[in-house]
Amino acid sequence: MLPLLIVVYIGGYILMGACLLFALLGVREFFSGFQNTGLAPCGLAAYAGAAALYIVNIAGGGILWHIIWFFGVIIASLFCAAIKKRNIYNAV
Repeated sequence: MLPLLIVVYIGGYILMGACLLFALLGVREFFSGFQNTGLAPCGLAAYAGAAALYIVNIAGGGILWHIIWFFGVIIASLFCAAIKKRNIYNAV
């Protein structure tokens, strides 16, 4: 608990890096839950989307870049499903 409080107190890029780490761990857990149910989600698009969101935030992108990020993640997910001949339910 104490190291987490130290990271929050320091803030800045260290806190953003810790948040990115937790986001990537969350994506991994989220997709492992889907894989346990028999679905085959495209994890690459999710990992890239999570990392791209933090890049947009570090670069100071405004609302336009966040909208581009949002639609880019959706398109990448659907494109991944189309390439790997997956069911559309696996893409979502």
